[in-house]
Amino acid sequence: MINIKVKTVLLGNSKVGKTSLVRRFIENKFIDSDVSTIGGAFVSKEVFSSSYGEVSLCIWDTAGEEKYESVTRAFYRNANAAIVCYDVTCAKSWSRAKGWVSKLRQFEEKCVIYLCATKLDLIKEMSASKAVSEDVLSAYISSVNIKQHFETSSKSGENVDIMFKTIANDYIQLNKENFAEYENLCLTSNDSEKTCCFKFF
Repeated sequence: MINIKVKTVLLGNSKVGKTSLVRRFIENKFIDSDVSTIGGAFVSKEVFSSSYGEVSLCIWDTAGEEKYESVTRAFYRNANAAIVCYDVTCAKSWSRAKGWVSKLRQFEEKCVIYLCATKLDLIKEMSASKAVSEDVLSAYISSVNIKQHFETSSKSGENVDIMFKTIANDYIQLNKENFAEYENLCLTSNDSEKTCCFKFF
């Protein structure tokens, strides 16, 4: 059996709701808090895959303030996937999100990038306006090779589980040939009870 671990990092401006996304996914709870993450916080959760059973998403929730940027780089080093977040109603957070995408493309070329619009409930419940038009968003996604864009609400839970599960399944699809080779090595090992751990570092 292969123990698959996927290093996933959340990036984005302070107050866009990265921690709320993680809490909704891990605990299925919404906690409205103004406390900012300092440095980075780590959690993990198993996601079921039809191909390889449970996949461990190893999630780093990072600080969004610019003064922590040098520290944040250490957390996204060697990441398999990055969720770059922006507040769906805030143009400033969108601009900052594009900055994070540029840094990932510069320093982590193999990292698969997902864009995540947060606080979708503000659009549906309070009639707020989206900060980025669909045309601008579509053109940008195509230009920088974003894997997928999600509109989420940590308050309602909309699309949160789907996003994280998609990341796990995408990772398996992108690496399935490597997994097959690694699994064969395990099966031919002298230790028939050995569990192979496919890590991200």
